[in-house]
Amino acid sequence: MNTTPQSLLAELQQRVSELFRNSPAADIERNLKAMLAQTFQRVDLVTRDEFDAQLERMSRLQERIAALEQRLEADAPAASAAEGGASQAGTTSAAVSAPSAASSPAPSTASPDDPGPVI
Repeated sequence: MNTTPQSLLAELQQRVSELFRNSPAADIERNLKAMLAQTFQRVDLVTRDEFDAQLERMSRLQERIAALEQRLEADAPAASAAEGGASQAGTTSAAVSAPSAASSPAPSTASPDDPGPVI
């Protein structure tokens, strides 16, 4: 028998790893890993990379929204001034350009065989 300390340690390590492989602890560990994997799939978890990408996308969208809001606020006084002037001019032109009901022809509901109104 070879009884050097190194060989004793190697043999002890081999026996302990064999014991652990054959013990119920290994089965419990495998079952626990499988159960955790199923649970994680059901709760729709995302990876850290996916989360960081979505976070970056959200910050860019928030910046775009802030820029659009500033643009709307800057355009609002000009639009309200133009709308105020156009609404005064628009009322007179709308009254003049609106067709009267008497002058417009009634929509035709006649059949294709009907010769039309008799004058």
